[in-house]
Order: sequence, then structure tokens, then C-alpha cells
Amino acid sequence: MKLPNLIKYGRENFRARIFTAFAAFILFAYFSFTAFFVYYQSKSLEQNLISSGRQLTNLLAFNSRLGVLAENPDLLKNPMEGILQNREVIMAQVFTLDGRELRTQKSSYMKAHEKSVERLLDMRSGAIDAIKKSGAVSYFKGSGFIEFRAPVISRTEYAEDEDLFLNTDSSRREVTGFVRIILTTEIMGKNIRDIFFKSILIPVFFMIPAWIITFYIVRRITKPLSRLTEEVNALGAGSAVEKVYAGANDEIGKLAEAFNDMAEALKKREAEKQQLEERLRHARKMEAIGTFAGGIAHDFNNILCAMIGYGELLQKKIRDEDFARHCIEQLLSSAEKGEALTKDILTYTKKQIIYPELVDLNTLIGNMEGMLRGLLPGDIEFKVETAEEDLNVMADTGQIERVLMNLAANARDAMPEGGILTIRTNKVKSSELRVKSLESQLQEKEESNICCLPEQPQSAADFCEVSVSDTGEGMDKDIMEKIFDPFFTTKRAGTGTGLGLSIVYGIVKQHEGFLDVTSAKGSGTTFKIFLPLSKLKISGLKREKKAEPWSVPKGNGETLLVAEDDEYVRNLLTVLLGQNGYRVIEASDGNEAVEKYNQYGDEIKLLLLDVIMPQKDGKTAYEEIKKEQPGVKAIFISGYTADIIHEKNGFVEGVKLLHKPVPSGELLRSVREILDN
Repeated sequence: MKLPNLIKYGRENFRARIFTAFAAFILFAYFSFTAFFVYYQSKSLEQNLISSGRQLTNLLAFNSRLGVLAENPDLLKNPMEGILQNREVIMAQVFTLDGRELRTQKSSYMKAHEKSVERLLDMRSGAIDAIKKSGAVSYFKGSGFIEFRAPVISRTEYAEDEDLFLNTDSSRREVTGFVRIILTTEIMGKNIRDIFFKSILIPVFFMIPAWIITFYIVRRITKPLSRLTEEVNALGAGSAVEKVYAGANDEIGKLAEAFNDMAEALKKREAEKQQLEERLRHARKMEAIGTFAGGIAHDFNNILCAMIGYGELLQKKIRDEDFARHCIEQLLSSAEKGEALTKDILTYTKKQIIYPELVDLNTLIGNMEGMLRGLLPGDIEFKVETAEEDLNVMADTGQIERVLMNLAANARDAMPEGGILTIRTNKVKSSELRVKSLESQLQEKEESNICCLPEQPQSAADFCEVSVSDTGEGMDKDIMEKIFDPFFTTKRAGTGTGLGLSIVYGIVKQHEGFLDVTSAKGSGTTFKIFLPLSKLKISGLKREKKAEPWSVPKGNGETLLVAEDDEYVRNLLTVLLGQNGYRVIEASDGNEAVEKYNQYGDEIKLLLLDVIMPQKDGKTAYEEIKKEQPGVKAIFISGYTADIIHEKNGFVEGVKLLHKPVPSGELLRSVREILDN
């Protein structure tokens, strides 16, 4: 194969690129290791030669003391011959202190280095002075040899043999001469060459098999890739994908497994996408229902406001006529049921505004015990078990009462032949709560009759637990999946609306709590409500009594501006306020309210503004008036205020909010309270 074709093949063939990369890596690692090993061995051999030269020089200097002191060459013969027994020593010399040569002996290897050594044989005064001053061994590297020089020291006191090897300095010494030893590096060079050739030859026997093994490994790895490529193309085209089997649990097998997992995940993701789209459609539908419910509630509350208001006025006028009073009470009772229905709709859609206050749940349940007993027939035993410690929460008392009433009514209907209804309260640590919830999730996977709502708040606060348990019929998994759906009911037609549990769910969520439901067919049902505890303390639960509509303070002729788009409600407010000592200026929308205020100015002491009005809503009108008169007082009145009044930090600062249909007494007391404040 020609070189250009070979290069093209290598670029287009993945197997060739992998093999080339592995082979190049092995070759690079081999040369790098060889170079490092040879370099390291060369340095090691050189250091060993220098260390050996130092020891031999010290040994010759030590054994030559007597011969140098006596200046007798014969006494130097044996020490020098002993040194020359070392193959690497090619010459040894001994000199007197003034540089005069006493004896020189050479080995047979000296002839090869004769010329190079001759240039270093003289002992110049500078070299003598340096050796005398340092008193230690010095060495010089030449071409093919290393020369060592050391002083011959005569000590005036006994010296240990260790001084020869440890190079210790004596406090009393005298330099009497010098020695010189020359070591050849030829043997060291031969050893380095042997190491180099061995370092090259030995890895070759491993490198060639490594290339062969690499080739087969690369071939085995790349063989299943064509199958993966086919399946990926099929996946991209939207066709059905079969699982890829690689035949082993190695890297390529894991790659195939990862592809299979990816294909499965894509299937699940597509299913989840469809599910999310369905949830989005449901959420949009619920948003539309919420908007529709809000509009209905607004108009319906206007109607109820007029009905209740005029009914209360009539009730006040004919207090002594029993039959007429009875009829009016029935009228008001029906209107109040209509009011409750609008609240139920808004509660389910989470549009109902709640008024939280500090409540002890133990006290609240104790106050409700008689009412709850009245709901139950005689064949149902009712038990209340409250915690010993206070369970203070920030909650809307009326809404929590509705939750307990709904759950008690459901428990009653689930026990047609009698049973036991138990309400318990308990304090739960947040850590314990997470463990319990996890256990519930595990049970949900193992048992079809367990349901745990996953929407739990990420709060570090402790919780209070209110459980409502019955020994009734229980529910299967299919029913439990639908219990919080609106209008779902298992009761016969005409006996239930199907909003009870959905309202319970909405109230609990608005209080930043959550629900846990456990049920089994034939084993009863337990609803657990978890609400975050408050750290504030209270002495007890105080409930205000609803005052009669006529037991209110009167006005003193103050001028009030009433802005209400509904004619019947506006007329009612005008009559009600006028009969109780107030002068009323009417406006049918926000624009007219601003005009009337600009017209009458300081005469107007208080604004009564409907929140939702055409052209300009009550809040906008109030803000425009407030720019001209910052201290103006106002009351907002509306049947649906969540989207306009309800801000991040609560209602508009300094403004009271009343909900339609507002009782006459509450309205008059609020007006008097704001005026007198």
C-alpha cells in the first residue's frame, strides 16, 4: 500500500487510529524509560567511582604518613601497591609538603592515558595551598579519568581509624605531604554501554508482543461499534431500537449497556414529556377554572352582599315579629351557604385569602370536641388524644376547623355500621419527619394501599401532627389516587359534592403543610396533617364572638366616599351608612372616585373602595388619591382580591381589607375603628 493511501486509511479507519495511538504510546514510554534508566545508572556509577576514589585517596594518605615523614620511598611501596590492586586505579603518587615527588607507581592501563595525565602531573603552588587550606580530598575530571588529591596529615595525638572514613578533623594536626590517585573511567563507560544495550534489547521482547496484543484488543473493541452505529442511526431516524449485546462485561460491554440505558431513558423521557404536557394542559385548565371561579365569586359575592345587607336591615327593623324574623333568618342562612360555596371554590383553586393567627391546636380541637361529637351517630366511638405540650401554629382558625369537620364527616360516612374515630396530636421533629416520609415512600412501592403525597416543604422547623383515623371500609390504590381530585366522590348521587378532600388539600397547602394518607381495604384510613410549629407562646385560644349587626357605634356625620361598580351593593352601602350617622358620596368606578375626591377634598374622611372595578380598580384609585393626600384613610371591599391586593408582604400597608359579603356589623365597626384610629 502506497504511503498516501496508508495515511488516508489511517485517517478514516478508527481501528487504525486506535492501534497507532497505542503503538506510539508504547514506543514513547519505552524510549522515555530507557533514557531515564540509562541516565540514572550513569550518574549512579559516576558517584560510586568518585566515592571509591575518595576512600582510596584517604587510605593512601593515611598509610603514607610514616614514609612521607621519613621521606623514604621504600616505606611507600606497600601502601601504593595495595591501592593499585584496584582495577580502576591507573596511577598513584606521593609528594612532600614542598611538592617534591617521593614515589610514583603506574598500572598497565596508564599507557592509554599517558598524554592526558602528563598535563596534570605538576603540583603547582596554587594547588598545594588549596589542598593545605581545605585539608580534604579534592578531585578533577579529565578526559577518560578522574584525579584525586589529598593531604598527608600527621597527628600529634592518637586518632581513631574511623577518622579515615568519616573525614573528621583533629584539633592537632600537621600537613606533611600530599598524595595523588588517578582513576580511569573506561570501566565505568563500558558498564554504561552494557546497561544501554541491555535496556534496548530487553524491552524489545516485550514491545513486539505488546503491539500484537494491542492489535487484537483494538480489533475486538471496534468490532461491536458497527452494531452500535447501526442502532444509533436507527434511533436518530425514530425507528425501533433493539438492545445491543457486546458479549462481555468489559468496557465495550459497558458502552453497549450505556447505549441500551440511553435508549431506555429516551423512551422514559418521551413518556415523561407526554405526561408533563398532560400536566401542563391540566394546569392551564385549572388556571382557567381559577380565573373563571374568581370571576364568578366576585359577581356572586356582590349579589350575596346585597342580599345579606338588606336582610340584616330588615332583621333590625322587624326584630319583634317572629314569623318575618324567621323568614329573614332563612334568607340569611341561604345566603351564607352561598358565601361558603364561593369560599370552597376559591379554596380549591388556592385563591382564597387566609388570615393566620397564633393557635394552639390542642385547645382548638378541645373546643371543637362537642361539635364533632354532634356529627357522629351513637354507634361510632369518638376519641381525642392530644399531646401534653402546646402545639402552637400560625393558622386560620376557621380553615383548620373546616379541615377537621370534613375529615370527621368522611370518617363517619366510611363507618356505616359503626366503629372508632380517633383524633391525635403529636409533635414531630423535622429529622424524624423525613425518616417517616421515606418509610412511607418505600411502603408505597411495596404495598398498593399506601399513599404519601410527595410535596413536602424543605423546612428545618419542627412540625405538629394531627391524625384522623377511622376503622371503616378503607380504600384501595385506585381510589386513593383520585381522592384529592375535585368532584370525585364514592358516595351515592346527591349525598356529596366531591370537593371535601380537595378543599382539605388546598387549605393544608396554603398553611405550608402537607398530608400523609394511609389506607387499606377493610382496615380503615388515617389522614395525617403536618403543619409547621411556631416558636411563639400563647396562654390559650381566644375566640371572638360575632356581634349583632345593630350593636355597633354610630357615626357623627363624617363624610365617606363609597366606590362600588355594582349598583345594588352601592345602594346598600349608602343606605346602611346613612342610617348609622354617616354622609355618603357615591362613585361607580375608580375614575369617578378620584374625581369626587378631588371635588370634595378634605370633607371626605374615609374611602370605601371595591377592589375590582371597570376602567380603574380600587387599588389604583387609592394610590392616585394618596399622592395628593398621603394621610388618606381607606377600606378595601371585594369578593375576589388575591390577584390585586395580595402582595409579597401582605396587604397594602395601612389599609383594611373586608371580604364580600361583609356583615353589616363588621363593616360599621371597621369604619368606626379606622376613623377613630
